[in-house]
Amino acid sequence: MAGNLPLVGFHDLLCVLITGQKLAVKFSKNDDVLMKFMIKYLIFKNVKFKDHIIIKDSIIKDFDRVIATGSNNTSRYFDYYFRNKPSIIRKNRFSVAILSG
Repeated sequence: MAGNLPLVGFHDLLCVLITGQKLAVKFSKNDDVLMKFMIKYLIFKNVKFKDHIIIKDSIIKDFDRVIATGSNNTSRYFDYYFRNKPSIIRKNRFSVAILSG
């Protein structure tokens, strides 16, 4: 998972879990503390998630499909690397939200 912003991959993690899929994740060294905390919290709230999350310490080579997020430049690498797997590759996106209430 990317580690350039705290919890940047949490949305992807949550989407995989709520669809009932299994998740194999390798954390960025820059974003492992908060993500591990959030995973422990999710398992505390729903113990079934424990069987759906696999934490890896090295590059994951055996997988069925992938979600990857990165810069526009990194996305070209992802497109090539994951060319033979179903994938969602997200590039740089900027947005603004105005909340009131």
